[in-house]
Amino acid sequence: MNENNPNPDLLSRLRRGEADALKKVYERYADDVYRIALRLTGSPADAYDVSHDVFLGLPEAMQRYDPERSFPTWLRGVAVRTSQMRLRSQRRRREVALPDFARIAVRAQQEAVVDRLTLERALNQLSPDLRSVVVLRELEGLSYQEIADLLGITRSAAAVRLHRARKRLRDILRGNR
Repeated sequence: MNENNPNPDLLSRLRRGEADALKKVYERYADDVYRIALRLTGSPADAYDVSHDVFLGLPEAMQRYDPERSFPTWLRGVAVRTSQMRLRSQRRRREVALPDFARIAVRAQQEAVVDRLTLERALNQLSPDLRSVVVLRELEGLSYQEIADLLGITRSAAAVRLHRARKRLRDILRGNR
């Protein structure tokens, strides 16, 4: 921040809440306040809000300003405290919002159960040969060669069966039995 204090007359007019004084201080320090807020919040939108809050509350905050101190340093402190309050407020809102995440997680789990049941029904419609290769490959994670060895078929036969099984599953899941 520009370390030069504005003239005392400007500061006393700002303390009284005069709009033209606020405008001059804003024009001189807004970029610095925004930059500090951006570094602390990490968000341009939050930094803008912090800057807005700092300057909106500045005439009232000036009641606590000590003219013996550097105004830019004091204003930097106001920007830091306002940024910290915003971050704490967001953290509380996130904590309050956790039940929403819990509901979303439960809903996702329910949807996963429905998806799993749908997939199980589709798997049950496959022939035993096709169902075996899908289960061994997709659920058990076996390689084509391991599937071939288990089923007593060639590696290429295992790959062909898996291809056919996947195509059949797609058709079943799309409703084209």
